[in-house]
Amino acid sequence: MEKRQKFFRFFIIILLIPLVTTNIYLTNRHLIEKILNTNKVTVQMVYEDNKIEEITADFAFSVGAWCICAENLRESNLRKTACPLDWMRKYSLDTVATLFETKFKNFFKDVIIIDQKNSDGNYTIYDTQNHIESIHYIPSSQPFNKEYQNFRETMQKRAKKTDSMILSSNSVILVNCRCDNDGFGKNSEDNELIRFAKRFSNIYPHLKKIYLVDIHNDENENIIRRIVHEDKKIKIIQYKFKNIDNKNFEPNWLGNQKAWKEIMSGMHLTETSKT
Repeated sequence: MEKRQKFFRFFIIILLIPLVTTNIYLTNRHLIEKILNTNKVTVQMVYEDNKIEEITADFAFSVGAWCICAENLRESNLRKTACPLDWMRKYSLDTVATLFETKFKNFFKDVIIIDQKNSDGNYTIYDTQNHIESIHYIPSSQPFNKEYQNFRETMQKRAKKTDSMILSSNSVILVNCRCDNDGFGKNSEDNELIRFAKRFSNIYPHLKKIYLVDIHNDENENIIRRIVHEDKKIKIIQYKFKNIDNKNFEPNWLGNQKAWKEIMSGMHLTETSKT
């Protein structure tokens, strides 16, 4: 009788093993999937060093958000054409992506005049739809309506040319700097940079490589390179250094020119793009 009971208990255990192991597997699988889904957005190996990245692309241009990027591209002979966002300010990277998605159709379509004569002798106008400020293009000495129409036509031509040049390129360098000397902006956060780069990649799926170079203002006297994100198509390179110092940098709107020149020396255009 005792042998039969032992055998019966052993038989029950054998039957229960598959049920228990299946339960453990399902529980563990749920936990694993939960962990993976939690981190699904992006898992990046962010690292820092003091190197200047050597990058080469067909086309380089500013994505804002003030004059400093376009000016340093021009000073480095990397600015092949005038782009509609050159010399503009106070807008977000999400706005930049939206403008490229819509081919700048509504760029400064609806505006208000903030200042009829700013320090440069121009009208300061504000794009109410895209939240962009322009201070350089419309002279106060001329009738506003006529100059505004000329401004709009010029910006639409620039937008079409920029789009055409991107479409004819295999690779691009986008230069970003959002913390300005007047205190209007703040440094881009990692998630903003990644979101923008991916949106831009979706707008131009033919591009094989997108370099997003982000200038990040902090108290570092030396340049620190930080790789924010890297995959097969997108590489986000951030340079952290003291870029804003109104007492020691002249002109102050150009920022830390020594650091900028060092960074820009690592950017190159392809031979075919120079012709």
